[in-house]
Amino acid sequence: MFTSHSNEDTENDFAGFRVSKEKQLIHELLAYVKDVTNPDAKELSSRINEDVLTEWLDVDDNVPTVHHYTDSEIVDMVKSPERNACTGSDEDESSEENEEDVRDRISIDRLITLTTELLAGLEQRSFVSEQEIMNVFLLQDELIRERPKYMKQQTLHDIFKKIARKQEEATAVSTLDNPLPSTSRQVEAVPVAEDVVTVSDKDDNPDSPSAV
Repeated sequence: MFTSHSNEDTENDFAGFRVSKEKQLIHELLAYVKDVTNPDAKELSSRINEDVLTEWLDVDDNVPTVHHYTDSEIVDMVKSPERNACTGSDEDESSEENEEDVRDRISIDRLITLTTELLAGLEQRSFVSEQEIMNVFLLQDELIRERPKYMKQQTLHDIFKKIARKQEEATAVSTLDNPLPSTSRQVEAVPVAEDVVTVSDKDDNPDSPSAV
């Protein structure tokens, strides 16, 4: 009885921590989209609110996946898409990791297509029972029902990527329009008089009044 009560307290504490962490991440994302200055990026950010972000972060809850991204990873991918693109090559350290990366990139649309092909093939085999075919059909039906959630998540991810790109473009244009002033010192030309008589000229002229 004591153990059961302790487990419940632990689960409640974990749930409370997760909710608090999720709210912090949502606040961070909302602050990010609020600070954008580029007009195009600002128009895209107007589609994002707290409810949309909450659904986006919770889309994978209780859904088995090949690779489950944490909320922190999602935020990092949104705010630094170029950094994630650069680090992708560092993850390919072995053939096993390469195979996992390939599996991670299988989209839900591709999975639905694969189950359709699998069902067509299984129906042609007499040794496959109707129950086994029905199990695959139920799996396909679940994929179809979950597809809109994944599509919405992908749409939001694309919006964040566009916002980041628009901001980068605006920063680049601003830098070109307002370049920093040059800090190199300008060398001023010193005027030289043409009628200056040098000492050597005086010594060489015997008619000069100053000649001894």
